[in-house]
Amino acid sequence: MKLSRIFAIFIMFTSPISMTYANNYSIDIEDAWIRAMPSKAMSTAAFMKITNKFPNEVKLISVDIDGVQSVELHKTVSDGKVMKMVKQSHIPLPANSSLVLKPGSWHIMMIGLEKQFPEGSVHQVQLNFDNGFKQNIKIKVKKHQIQMMHHM
Repeated sequence: MKLSRIFAIFIMFTSPISMTYANNYSIDIEDAWIRAMPSKAMSTAAFMKITNKFPNEVKLISVDIDGVQSVELHKTVSDGKVMKMVKQSHIPLPANSSLVLKPGSWHIMMIGLEKQFPEGSVHQVQLNFDNGFKQNIKIKVKKHQIQMMHHM
């Protein structure tokens, strides 16, 4: 009886401390969007700003979304004069910093669309990180205007 009372007091006093400690660390997602594609397209991509508020590097290791056969993490790299997308095992998120996933850089590639992703639709996505943290977000499908550079 005395041991269980001591344990109860220990839990009572340490729980708020550990909860506060855990609540200071998070991964925040901003400006998330999925590229709208023609109805016959078999792939699209998702972009967002990810802020790692953990004191150590965290890796985005996978993404879950319904209606897609395969989700891959990609980085666009230059191979001489050609830009190409390269599949990555993870997306590194340095401690206490942000990374913007954007066209022509890091992005989440969704391959084998089993349903349409029309402009304006919203989809539930789960981001999975190597530290066990999971972030559920809703992402809206938007058109992306490609900006062309004009040379004079």
